Amino acid sequence: GGSIAINTSPTSIQVPEGGQATFNVKLDAKPGSAVTVSVARVAGDDDITVASGATLLFNKKNYNQWKTVTLAAAHDGDADNGEATIRLTGNGLIATDVTAVESDSGGSTSYGIVTDKDAVTIAEGATAVFNVKLSANPGQMVKVTVGHNSGDPNISVVSGGTYFFDSSNWNENQ
Repeated sequence: GGSIAINTSPTSIQVPEGGQATFNVKLDAKPGSAVTVSVARVAGDDDITVASGATLLFNKKNYNQWKTVTLAAAHDGDADNGEATIRLTGNGLIATDVTAVESDSGGSTSYGIVTDKDAVTIAEGATAVFNVKLSANPGQMVKVTVGHNSGDPNISVVSGGTYFFDSSNWNENQ
């Protein structure tokens, strides 16, 4: 037991068979000292595994910043959507579970990144703003990163580098 809750987004996730999916983790309050969150499958389909993020370190400075856990689902011989419980624990923390459901090979939702402007003009020393959203419900947590790809090195992304979209906010401009 403990007094600081482990927050996850989302609290349930679909992992495509033969693929990977991610969810995010942060603490809801500042810990007294550095604390490790351990992420492990505790029950259910053993085809679902923690591919990365099995150990997450939080401290007084980064406790409220999302960290990513990646789950993988191995190919199996059945057509069933297996399910597993992923438990997150830590010393002094309230344990929480994420439900992972293997979505057996089939179709997938098609979606893309949509911006409200095709181009922005930025005066020297000034800033310009554009919005980002998804074209369709992704059915799971999706991380979108906005960054400088090419061109004038004096142009940079000064805020809003990373956004997380899911079924609740995929069509809201960020």
